[in-house]
Amino acid sequence: MTIKTARDFYTAVIALSGVDTAITDYAKTALAKLDTKNANRANTPSAKAHRAEVDGFRAQVLAIFTADATLFATASDVAATLGVSVPKASAALVALAKSGDLTATKFKVHACKAQGVKGGEKTGYRLATGDNGAE
Repeated sequence: MTIKTARDFYTAVIALSGVDTAITDYAKTALAKLDTKNANRANTPSAKAHRAEVDGFRAQVLAIFTADATLFATASDVAATLGVSVPKASAALVALAKSGDLTATKFKVHACKAQGVKGGEKTGYRLATGDNGAE
């Protein structure tokens, strides 16, 4: 298990066997404080406004795909269409794929120096169908 956050650390301490109860009690208290802190942070006006902005942007991205059900696009394509950065478009596409609205497909691109195309693996997205994206 890789420990990346305080939550991961406290959870790992609680899961260990043979640890002093004072230490596990401290870890449980610290987790409760983290939960309280995160709950309070999620209800701030700025967090709600950000969430609404993100949801609105995802709706714009999804609208591109629903307008043309056969569309297969990368994050670069979506970014160019909406006039936003590629990372912003990519984040929205990944979230929509996780929610099941879009289907992600990895494909390889061969390098072409004459056209300035870098080779490698890319991810394309299309509107998810009722059959879980199976073709």
